[in-house]
Amino acid sequence: MRNSNLNEHKIKGKRLIPPFMDALGDKLKMNYWHYNRMPEYLWISLIIDEYGRNEGLRNCAYIRDFIRKNNMNIPNGKFSEILALTKREQEKLFEFMKKYNKNYIFDTLTLVCRNNQMFKKYFYKKEINNDIRINRLKNIIKKTYDKESNHTTDVKAMIIGFYDGKIHVLENCTNTIATLQNYQFTSHNAPEMPLYRSSIRAMEIALSSIEESKYYLYFWEVVNDLDECNIYAIENKKGKPMDVFIEDTKNELQYIYSKLTINELNIHVKNEILIGIATYAYKLMNEINTYNLYNTISARLILRTILDCYINIKFLVKEEQKNKQIWDEFKSYGLGQYKKNYKKNIEKGSIVTHFSPKFLELLVNEEQNEEFLVIDFGNFSKKTIRNKAIEIEELDLYETIYEYDTQYGHGYWGAIRESSMLICDNVLHNYHNVPDFNNEIVLSDISKDAKLIMIKIMRVLDTQLEISKEYGEKYYEGNL
Repeated sequence: MRNSNLNEHKIKGKRLIPPFMDALGDKLKMNYWHYNRMPEYLWISLIIDEYGRNEGLRNCAYIRDFIRKNNMNIPNGKFSEILALTKREQEKLFEFMKKYNKNYIFDTLTLVCRNNQMFKKYFYKKEINNDIRINRLKNIIKKTYDKESNHTTDVKAMIIGFYDGKIHVLENCTNTIATLQNYQFTSHNAPEMPLYRSSIRAMEIALSSIEESKYYLYFWEVVNDLDECNIYAIENKKGKPMDVFIEDTKNELQYIYSKLTINELNIHVKNEILIGIATYAYKLMNEINTYNLYNTISARLILRTILDCYINIKFLVKEEQKNKQIWDEFKSYGLGQYKKNYKKNIEKGSIVTHFSPKFLELLVNEEQNEEFLVIDFGNFSKKTIRNKAIEIEELDLYETIYEYDTQYGHGYWGAIRESSMLICDNVLHNYHNVPDFNNEIVLSDISKDAKLIMIKIMRVLDTQLEISKEYGEKYYEGNL
């Protein structure tokens, strides 16, 4: 199945629904090949793997036909159905299946039917070392795990064969008819095979909801205990220090500040805010560099804040054309939030320790009495960060960097999975997640994105306060 593009999703309220889910609606019930269904069909996979595609499919068909001829209750070809047969039926079927037990392939399955003595009687080979048996099981699970591989699609084609008589195809569904007639006899290299394979997989998914069993729960419980975890961590390239860029940016900000008189800063709140935002972003960059945070969770939180700074500074410059008071409003909004913070903390008994309510009170009342300071419960300028990004024509940055890093800011599962959960690279454990207690995960480096955004901040500053020609020539032409 091809993964759909975002523009193919359907908007429903505040959700984007993939087209396949939208088409099925409430009828959709999640049922995973590798977890729910594959365990039932490893016996088919073993035959195809051992005998090769053509002979393997024929041998599976012989077994299927034998089951039908003897009216055995195995309607879906599931291993659990085979194990549920009467003792007499099992003896008859297993005796027939011995013809297709080359290299004792069915011995592998004795690991996952421990309570069925009849299966063991016919297929358990005591000469086979248990480590070899486990390794065989691991290999066949690994080979059948991918729901879209050629081998797995062959297994699914055989599954469909057990449903003969239950499948009804409309005459105008010519591709489905051609698939059912020709799949087994067509090479995987044939040009029509991609379409055939797609049809086989779609039919198997549709048929999988007809009958369900709980064998997979027993299966995974057993195989999970057969082997140890094999922890795998993705380790990205470590970030390179930004010492030169950080130092150049600091010197440039000092140069700009030195050109402003104290009187200019006092009279024109705009200049103070421009320098303040740029300095705040610079300090965030410096923290990344000083503490070598490039590949960390913290770096992503910092990067989102640097992008916040860029969106705010560019939005303020643009908005000034319509609202000359925007700079005062920006300052009042921030101080109003601090007023709310310190008063709430005092009212609740000073429960917070990482900031001083008294110091926040001093900052709030620094320029005017707080009784003249309104607390705004909405967004600054009544616009969301996304709306501001649109206004400054930086929606792409918002939808890529900001929304991704927001996952980290809110502790959503995507960020947790990427940064804090390792994978057990053992198919017998179903590739489960393992907490990264020892900090083995090295996330991708954020330095290039951080420099990109900091340079954008400096460009905005350049339009208002003019930076040096040397800095511009060094960093404005994509020299990251």
